[in-house]
Amino acid sequence: MTAKNGSLAPERQNVAAGIGLMLVGFFLFSANDALGKWLAATYTPGQILLFRSALGLVVLAPFIARAGSAPSSQSSGRGCMSCADAL
Repeated sequence: MTAKNGSLAPERQNVAAGIGLMLVGFFLFSANDALGKWLAATYTPGQILLFRSALGLVVLAPFIARAGSAPSSQSSGRGCMSCADAL
């Protein structure tokens, strides 16, 4: 990245926020894994996946609604291709 004056100095970044978000992400992934293992003793894997997906939809719904339903002009369909490759 180059600065506005053309030098190779990096622009000022909010490092503390990045570190904080990374730590929150680590915690959430760990909590998801521990909760899934704990629930596996009582529920079937299909039920766990259903509830986890439903909760994820509830969390992501405001972001999806905010983005709108119009396709992005920057999207080239790579996201759908990646999902198909994952299956």
